[in-house]
Amino acid sequence: MLLAGDEFGNTQYGNNNAYCQDNVKTANCKSKKRANTASLLRAVNLLINKQKTFD
Repeated sequence: MLLAGDEFGNTQYGNNNAYCQDNVKTANCKSKKRANTASLLRAVNLLINKQKTFD
């Protein structure tokens, strides 16, 4: 299951409710590059395109 932002490597570092915390772990740091972001984004795009063929 993917949630909004997961395709870009978004993480809450195991915290299921990050709204209650205001610290470095829950900050949205876009400067960090994650190794698998490009491959996950390609996979999500592939799945979206496959779904569009059935609609």
